[in-house]
Amino acid sequence: MNQRKIAAALGISQATVSLALNNSQNPKISQAKRDMVLNYMRKHNYYPLHSRGKTKSICYIFPDHSDNLLQYHDFYNRFLAGIEKAASDSDYTLCIQNYRKDEALVFPQKKVDGIIYEGNIDLARLKEIMNCCPAVLLNNLLCEPVCDVVFADSFGGILLAMNHLKDQGHRKVAYFNIDVKDKIHTTMTNTQRFGAFISLSKALKMEQNDNYLQSHSISEACIAANEAKINETLRLWRKMPNPPTATLCFNDFQALLMIRQASLLGIRIPEDLSIIGFDNIPSSMLSVPSLTTVDQNAREIGYLSVETLIRRIEKPNRPMLKISSNPKLVIRDSVMNIKNPEKNREREKVKI
Repeated sequence: MNQRKIAAALGISQATVSLALNNSQNPKISQAKRDMVLNYMRKHNYYPLHSRGKTKSICYIFPDHSDNLLQYHDFYNRFLAGIEKAASDSDYTLCIQNYRKDEALVFPQKKVDGIIYEGNIDLARLKEIMNCCPAVLLNNLLCEPVCDVVFADSFGGILLAMNHLKDQGHRKVAYFNIDVKDKIHTTMTNTQRFGAFISLSKALKMEQNDNYLQSHSISEACIAANEAKINETLRLWRKMPNPPTATLCFNDFQALLMIRQASLLGIRIPEDLSIIGFDNIPSSMLSVPSLTTVDQNAREIGYLSVETLIRRIEKPNRPMLKISSNPKLVIRDSVMNIKNPEKNREREKVKI
């Protein structure tokens, strides 16, 4: 499909199609005609890509998280902060574009030297982008390596959390996750973390129990649905003869909801159950107790993605790279030392 075919299908001139795609402010075309052209493109999965050119501008394309802002905003916002800083440091102009899962993606109307793409993408569409300009995938590991990838080190983060729990005397460690249907990228990330948890549990000789592994799916991302699954899980663990003494949660959002539900059920955190989250969102330090969590350096990941893209722009034939940032464990109050309870009391005295 091309501009001529679009014009013929809509009964308008090719010049009108060109104006709709390349100059959104031109008064020669009405907003109604511009919307008609763009809607036709979305319906027929047509993505106009521009030829290569040195414009000193790059584009960051990311999924719209507004339907689940509470859970994802803080984490993904730090990607953007790192991307903006790296682009500024390298004197590149940054174009930002988001998309919803139910919309076809229309690529930037202005020329760019490269694209950073975050979220789900099929191989054919990715190759279409790369035929026009270099691309870096952000926090998305495809099975078939076709371009540079910058991602969070899920295995390294789980390793830090598991070693910390082992050092604090925990051997009965659970894993908790809630997936939202149609959130393919989140499901993929959970698969990586869950796989790391299983392999490390065996390597660290943690006690094995199927009921320690709690992975749930809900149809809609809302607090009530998450809390219902968490409440159900906590009740199950409390009834077990050998309940877990600690759990890793897929992210901080779920960990914070677990702290709240535990309080409602009379389960003491961390005395009865220690909790570790993922992502180190700002609200993780405000809970009672404050949440121990894995910080995946989202800002650094964003910065690295720009550096990687610029290197690809400057040297298009260099070998492909897979780059991850180093996670760190932020130790707060939601994990109890059951090997040496005196250390918990010493910590409480310091806090007072």
